[in-house]
Amino acid sequence: MSHSLKLIARSVLFILLAWHAAKTAGQTTMPADLGLSSQAPARIVQGANIPVYGYIYNEAPTGSDDLNYSIYYELPGGGTSTAAMGTKSADGGATFDTYRYDFDSSLAQFGDNVFTIHAAGQQGTLHSPQTQQVTVEVVNHVVPAMWIQGVEVHISEAHPAAQEPDVDPLAFGATGGGESFAAGCPHIIGDPTVPTAALDLDSISSEGDAQITTDLAPVSNVAANDDPSSGIAWHVFVDGSTLGQFSKIFTVRFSDEDIPGASPTGSVVAYLEILANVDGNGVTGSIEIVPEPFVAAAILPVILIASRQLRLRSRAGRS
Repeated sequence: MSHSLKLIARSVLFILLAWHAAKTAGQTTMPADLGLSSQAPARIVQGANIPVYGYIYNEAPTGSDDLNYSIYYELPGGGTSTAAMGTKSADGGATFDTYRYDFDSSLAQFGDNVFTIHAAGQQGTLHSPQTQQVTVEVVNHVVPAMWIQGVEVHISEAHPAAQEPDVDPLAFGATGGGESFAAGCPHIIGDPTVPTAALDLDSISSEGDAQITTDLAPVSNVAANDDPSSGIAWHVFVDGSTLGQFSKIFTVRFSDEDIPGASPTGSVVAYLEILANVDGNGVTGSIEIVPEPFVAAAILPVILIASRQLRLRSRAGRS
């Protein structure tokens, strides 16, 4: 190549490099892209302390602008949390920064508690600002009860406020069948109407005469409902082939459904005593409910017409 051609080639290369440098100097990176998600338990028992999480992403491609963001929570009872700030590098949303608000539900209202999470990036950030709502339902502990001929009776010692001294035992004294076990009703005598945890019936044990049996069995997640037909149906059986007087005490243990703040498995206890008399005229009997610690037991007479076997058909309501 001649000397003049080399000079021309070098000049062209210099011009191209200068053009590329000028073009590059005028370019900017892609803007940050805000992403927001959240997480919290859907249901908790009042008194539980849970985290409500917010997650910040920079969904812009790697090499884009950093995301300089702020985040805060609008709280169910009014007011806001302290705003937090941070910086998230761009990675296409592959990772996130975590923020949490610790929710102490001891004084929270029953029902839905709504958190609104607010997040924003610097000026020019894509998809900014953003808000998300997180709903946590706060429920009461189960209040076990027993439907007896259309009357709902609390049966456990776990909720002494429900065992009110002015409850008239005669209200439970009608004759005939229809006795039943029930889970927690949201509007039992003396209780406010509130959302209530579902019932876990954890175990049933018994002590007494073999002539008395039951088909009551463990079951989980019986939703709180005042309708007896939506509860646990169960039956008592008495063998009428042997004359005599018989009795058996059933110990029924249960707890809240498995959600944050739930009572421990088997921690709520009810005692039911079945009394039966078998003679030449057939089978008669009663149910004795023993709600501890201080309410007197109510004797519930039952007319049993079967001479060989007693079957108390029950329909459980929930408490």
